[in-house]
Amino acid sequence: MPANSSNSLDVAAAIVERINPIGPAKLQKLVFYAAGEYAALTGESLFPENIEAWDYGPVVYSLWKTYKSFEADGDILESQLGDVNKLNDLAKGCIASVVAKYGAFSGAKLIDMTHREPAWIESYMPGHGRTEIPLNVLVESFRNRQATSAISDELVDEFFAAQTRA
Repeated sequence: MPANSSNSLDVAAAIVERINPIGPAKLQKLVFYAAGEYAALTGESLFPENIEAWDYGPVVYSLWKTYKSFEADGDILESQLGDVNKLNDLAKGCIASVVAKYGAFSGAKLIDMTHREPAWIESYMPGHGRTEIPLNVLVESFRNRQATSAISDELVDEFFAAQTRA
């Protein structure tokens, strides 16, 4: 398998291909989950940019900067500057998995969910603005998460069951 040579915009482009329109908060959280799954499997970063713990959950600053105008203007309809072809097959698989698991959740729900993630909890420092979520924390958090994935699978199943009843 070729090494991954992507950046966060490439990951975002792959997500926007699958879900659009999509709000910037939802996009950020799905990028975080894809990075976490990839890190758990490989021990490596999905992209070179840091993931940071912000008040509203994990954020990639360069991705935020690219899409910040959408926070006021609405949903993202197409990717900005990303190239899906830079992603290796494992990265694409992680993104597809994350979209399948979490793609139906709103941005607000994903913010709430990421506030319960050990990687964000361990890294977040109230009043300090942006704090990096170190790769080793992301790896450990998501590897532990895989061991207890039945909990998140139950949450996803519960959500879809509620949608069906509605």
